[in-house]
Amino acid sequence: MGGLIISESERIDILRQYKLILEQKEVARSPLVIDKVITFPAGYHSVKYLTDLVPEIEKITEYLKSSKGKTFVVNVEMSSGESQIPNNDIETKEDQGKTQGWLAQKRQTSITQYITDQLKSYVDSGLLASLPQFTVNPITIGKTPWVGQTFIQPNGEKYLCTEKEIRTGCAKKFYACRQSSCKDIAEKYASEQYIRVNITLNEEIEQIPEEKKCLDNMTIEVNYTKNNHNCNAAVYKIFINDILLTRDDGKPFASLNNDYVNTNKELDYYNNGPKRSSSRYNKFIITPEIATQLLEGGKTTFTVSAKCWNPLGYSFPNWGTGCHEGVGTIIVTNGNGEKFTYESATPREKDEVKVLVTINSCGSKVVTK
Repeated sequence: MGGLIISESERIDILRQYKLILEQKEVARSPLVIDKVITFPAGYHSVKYLTDLVPEIEKITEYLKSSKGKTFVVNVEMSSGESQIPNNDIETKEDQGKTQGWLAQKRQTSITQYITDQLKSYVDSGLLASLPQFTVNPITIGKTPWVGQTFIQPNGEKYLCTEKEIRTGCAKKFYACRQSSCKDIAEKYASEQYIRVNITLNEEIEQIPEEKKCLDNMTIEVNYTKNNHNCNAAVYKIFINDILLTRDDGKPFASLNNDYVNTNKELDYYNNGPKRSSSRYNKFIITPEIATQLLEGGKTTFTVSAKCWNPLGYSFPNWGTGCHEGVGTIIVTNGNGEKFTYESATPREKDEVKVLVTINSCGSKVVTK
């Protein structure tokens, strides 16, 4: 007894129907998160002092290079704090450097410049979707007072800092005791002086509109299952909005031919033998590329139509060399798995085009006036 021979595409389709093949979904890579407190030498603020960030940029580089084929977005959040100790721009000696908050702002600018410069090449290579996006929080000024603070000296002397000596006597007396008798106050000032940088790399997730989700991989079936028709003049070209669709076996037509007399195997659907009056199935897939083309210009309705082809030129008394009229069921299954079934007359005259159904992006019938 001979065995049943089926094609590879049939085999895969059967396995999918019975859920024996699961669609493989690529898992998004876990984000890279870097949380770093940056330190500068006192009174300095330029890029060349950003040694703390060098190993962190190396981590980002390694992460990106091991993620080829993916695109990431970089978000950087900076939080800064200054104590009430007067600023002093030792590096460039600008007068503005004495203003509260100025030093933190200059350091934020240097960090922004450094990270942007280091990662720019990955935008050019496509590993980053864009340059890093920065969120800079307002600078927090510490609550530990400078003016009005008492600095107890190593010899027990109590020195009260006044506005008059804010940059002279106050600084001298503080530095004299910061490692000993006023160390507790120095530690409070130190805790209020910081720049914290949080860098997050996330894989870019494309936001797909619902219309695209529905149209991507939508299937349109033109089937015959009533078993009361037999002829070899039921071959149609199927279009959606004037785009010729290709059947899932690569053939650009739907064949409902099922008369074994003088039949042409090329026009019989591969999933059915040449049994007279038997069912015929034709499946067309709206690929993501076709879906994109259909949605161009904001289109919201899509017309599925059939053109009578009858390539063998069979002639019948009722329709000459045209096509059998009224054969076939239209089944639309959208990309989300929702199914819609429609009955429609097929074109009769050779080369005649007839609308089978007009649908929206998710397959529901649209009633046109």
